[in-house]
Amino acid sequence: MLCRKRHACAMSESNVLHAWRKDSNIVISKPDKGNGVVVLNRTDYGAKMHTILCDTNKFQPCDNDNNVANLLKFQNCVRHLKGEKAINEDTYRQIYPTAAYTPTMYDLPKIHKRDMPLRPILSSIGSFSYDCAKWLSDSLSELRQHETCVTDTLTFLSLLQDRSSSGKIMTSFDVTSLFTNVPVDFTINLILDSVLRSSDKFNGLNRRRMKQLLEWVVKTTTFQFNGRFYRQVDGVAMGSPLATLMADVCMKTML
Repeated sequence: MLCRKRHACAMSESNVLHAWRKDSNIVISKPDKGNGVVVLNRTDYGAKMHTILCDTNKFQPCDNDNNVANLLKFQNCVRHLKGEKAINEDTYRQIYPTAAYTPTMYDLPKIHKRDMPLRPILSSIGSFSYDCAKWLSDSLSELRQHETCVTDTLTFLSLLQDRSSSGKIMTSFDVTSLFTNVPVDFTINLILDSVLRSSDKFNGLNRRRMKQLLEWVVKTTTFQFNGRFYRQVDGVAMGSPLATLMADVCMKTML
């Protein structure tokens, strides 16, 4: 009987959500953290997004979608790397793009914070630089290892088990809009200094070529929101395979 009630409740909620989706005055979203459904007034949602995208230190509007043009340039770049034998055949096949899907930005509401700010997310799967970003993220994964970094809550709890909490207070510090505030050029140089400390090449790439790939991935992608095109000129986009790694590298240096 309990299962039937739960099923009936779930069906009722599902019917309501289907009806709401037809209402052009609202936006239905997931929260930034945890599970649930958030219903937003579309006007309020648009105003908050406009505030984010109007920060010209982070975003710049574009007259048109230049991802096709960037696709052709990036294809040429990858072919040069293969011709110079800086990358092997497997890497070439992995990072060579064949399509130029235009990423779309959407935002998840931070319902756990005052005034419910939005976290911008860039859906970049299928973009011309996505596979290269994934390859770079996998290749550079060791840079995320640090004594101050924990992978998840369970790991953090296991570390606390062997420590006495008597007379101690645990505090938490938050970085406002971490991803969009990562200094891109500074962090790219940190990465280059780290991987090229004991060698003049990393995975066959010298400093100039490695920097070129990193900049292609984080500095050239055009995205769309509400029918308009933008380019992120600083900070990293949450949704890129490299975003978390670059944020970790930057924060590790600041500690």
